[in-house]
Amino acid sequence: MPRMKYLPLLSVSIFMSSCAPVQEKTEQDVERTPEQQLEFVEKAYRAFYDGVRSEDEATRLAAIDEMLPKKPDIVTLLGEEKAAKVWEMINQQLSGMREHNAEVKKEFDQRGDLTAITVKSARDDEHFADGLSIVSAEIPVFHIVDKTATGGGGSSCYVILEERVVFVRELEEIKDYLERLKPDDE
Repeated sequence: MPRMKYLPLLSVSIFMSSCAPVQEKTEQDVERTPEQQLEFVEKAYRAFYDGVRSEDEATRLAAIDEMLPKKPDIVTLLGEEKAAKVWEMINQQLSGMREHNAEVKKEFDQRGDLTAITVKSARDDEHFADGLSIVSAEIPVFHIVDKTATGGGGSSCYVILEERVVFVRELEEIKDYLERLKPDDE
């Protein structure tokens, strides 16, 4: 299957530092079992997938806005200082996905209906081990593999933040990115 043009825009990179504050958990987060967390992520992913395939642009935009990170999410994950360093880049990617939401819809339509979704803890996947080493163990991180009418694939990670599921891309590359930052880039 050819590489999708706008799906990488969905893969918004969120860079996390080892000094990221541990997120305050809500009462519902504390009570949610690991199995309930998996169900919560699957439900959010299904809603996103269906939402971006809507004929109605407002519905597509609402789905994008619900799943993709907002600046406070970045601050929760990074702390104020690091969030300030990466927000402009992240916001450009978000704006691109919003601006090209009709193309995103076409790409998801080409994939077809979801036929299966597997959600698992990304912390149990050695592919993400190095990247997750800089993320607080208190933050639940999940990986999704989906199957559609035309195939399937995996999409990086999803983080539960304040009763939202937020899409996070390529955690395994974040640590390297942070190490490559020059003082001028900071």
